[in-house]
This record gives sequence, structure tokens and C-alpha cells, in this order.
Amino acid sequence: MLQTLIVTVCVLAQGLGVPTRARPVLFSQGRVIGGSDASISDYPYQASLLQDGSHFCGASFISGTCPLTAAHCVSGTSASRLGMRVATTTRDSGGSVHSASSVTWHESYNFYTNDYDIAVVQISDSFPLGANVQVVSPAAANYDPPGGLAATLIGWGSVQFNGGVVDTLQKVELSAMDRQACQSYMDSPPLPALEVTQRMASAGGAGRAACQGDSGDPLASAGTQICVLSFGMYAACESSGTVFANVGHLRTWITSKTNV
Repeated sequence: MLQTLIVTVCVLAQGLGVPTRARPVLFSQGRVIGGSDASISDYPYQASLLQDGSHFCGASFISGTCPLTAAHCVSGTSASRLGMRVATTTRDSGGSVHSASSVTWHESYNFYTNDYDIAVVQISDSFPLGANVQVVSPAAANYDPPGGLAATLIGWGSVQFNGGVVDTLQKVELSAMDRQACQSYMDSPPLPALEVTQRMASAGGAGRAACQGDSGDPLASAGTQICVLSFGMYAACESSGTVFANVGHLRTWITSKTNV
């Protein structure tokens, strides 16, 4: 998806919702703020997670059979409703579609705090590796993106909050945020109190961020996936950065489920 979360005053359950002060907000139906058109040939590890046949979240190939995505994209959802569209630049068309055989989200995933927001989807066959389908290496165990690190976020969606979705894959360059700076931002009113744990990392800022529908998308730096998109810092995506699941601090779990 970009089915993602924004930390705002909203309660969303796997989709768009109405703002409240209760918890981070899930990003639904796809947006990248400040981005530009991209080609799948340049980011062949990107996949579209389908629910009931339509784009629902982003995902990434870390193996030929087990894409990585966010737990909030799939928790409580049966594998029979899920699939993957691969090898296409265009949302909901082109490439090839593969049905899911199982889905596993982290046992410690917390819907209210978004801690441990990581999941893998096992597909029923294997992806056709080629120019437009390639695996990306997950970050090493316990790797923590340092403040200022340059990284690229990709995904499908609109370029403004509550705008219409776009059909073409988008990319945006983000700079990782120091954990302490991220926590300070999250402690500022009117945001609800939320701990930025080691399983989280932050990147982006005003004018360069993710938004609704970007959940599960990969954040990569120098050919390595360092994060999975989890939630945003505020309701208006244009005004703040984004919080991600930190792949390095979830790598042991990822390896236990995928052997990667």
C-alpha cells in the first residue's frame, strides 16, 4: 500500500480514517510527497501488494518467494485475499500477478504503537527474476541508519495529501533523521505520545515524505534495504517526515522466517 500510518490524531484500521488522538495513522491508497516518476527497471525489487486484486501496499523482494512488507498491511488478513503484482511501473496493470500461499507478521506487532511493524508474504510459486524483478539485500543485523544518510523511497500514489492516486511509480530522495531528533518531534504537541523504539527509524521532512498508501514500501541506501515504510509523523504529509520499521533491528526475525 502505500497503506501506511501517520502519527496524528487518527485511528485507522488498515486504511484511511478520521483523525483522533489515539494512535499513528495507517497510510492507505498511495502517495509519495515531493517525488518524481520512476521506472521499475531502476528499482526492480519493488512490488505491489494486492488485496482482493487491487494495490493495497508496497512490498520488496528479499528472496524469490518471500516479499517483505509492513505488518499493518496484512495483520488479520488471510492469504487467500492477498497477491503480488511484479515487474511493472504502472499501478494495478502490467507485469505478472502471483497469489499468496501464507502471510506472517511479527508476533510482537502492536497495532497502537506500530512497534515491530514487519511481515513477510509467501507466494505460491516463485517470481520470474529478470531485468524488472530482482532481490534487494536487507540491512545487516542491528544496523541503525545514521542521521543524514541518503536513501530512496519508492511507491505508487498521489503527490499530495488527500489527492488522487497516480498510476506511475514514484521515487523521492530522503535523508535519515537522528533518532533523538525524531523522538523530540514525536514528543511535540499536538502529536500523541509515542516512543521511537530501536525497531523504528525516521527519514524525510517537510516536502519530502511518504503519505497514505505508501505502507510497506522499501527505503534503500546504496543497494541495501534499510527500512520498511510504517507511518507518518502528522496528518498533512507535506509538513513532516516519515517513520519506518528498521530492518537492521528486525533482521533476526526476517531471517528466521525467510532464511535470508
